[in-house]
Amino acid sequence: RKLIFCYLFIQFGNNAFTQKNDTLFKLQWIDIDSNIIQQNLPKSALTKVNVLYQKSKQIQNQQQIIKCLIYKLSLEDVVFENKPNNAIIFLENELATTKNEDAKSILYCLLANRYQNYFNSNRWRYFNRSKTNESKTNDIETWSADDFNEAITMNYLKSIENASLLQTINLDNYKSIIVKGNTRNLRPTLYDILMHDALDYFKTGNYYLTKPAYAFELNDIKALSTSNDFVNH
Repeated sequence: RKLIFCYLFIQFGNNAFTQKNDTLFKLQWIDIDSNIIQQNLPKSALTKVNVLYQKSKQIQNQQQIIKCLIYKLSLEDVVFENKPNNAIIFLENELATTKNEDAKSILYCLLANRYQNYFNSNRWRYFNRSKTNESKTNDIETWSADDFNEAITMNYLKSIENASLLQTINLDNYKSIIVKGNTRNLRPTLYDILMHDALDYFKTGNYYLTKPAYAFELNDIKALSTSNDFVNH
């Protein structure tokens, strides 16, 4: 079981699996999927998703808000090429205004996934780029590999930070954004799904690619003391 945003967003056919579980705005979602898959009209689909997003915000339906976000960001990738910062800013603004804690955890995971996908698609540009002592800017196109991995790590960890709450969240609350698979008993709560998404990243070892294989840090001041003090220590 995975959240649908963990798939390649352009391949919207995966997202269509969730429509049969979604009773709210069902006809609108079928129409949107038709615009995307059958008619190849991403701009029209994006306009309709934005309308649903506003309606979902008005009724504060977190499941629909997140589903709209997933579609919105994916469609904007197609319609507005090479503007990766727009999605980041939008997600950060959504996080800043969302009061629902389990929805926040999903948004952190979505943000980490967004950083990760962009970095993986452009990693050849970043491994040859040195990390500077200058403050990191908000423009991710100026970042180094270390900057990306720090941001990915931070957001995945934030997504599972509220473990005690997430372990009580039944997945029926988010069934319209989950591809069920055939192992429901192995990932019964929202915590399980978010934890496995984080683990998928950490298992790649990407965070350590720019680190030395045998790092040594001198963190004991006595190591630099006089010979007598050093021996006694």
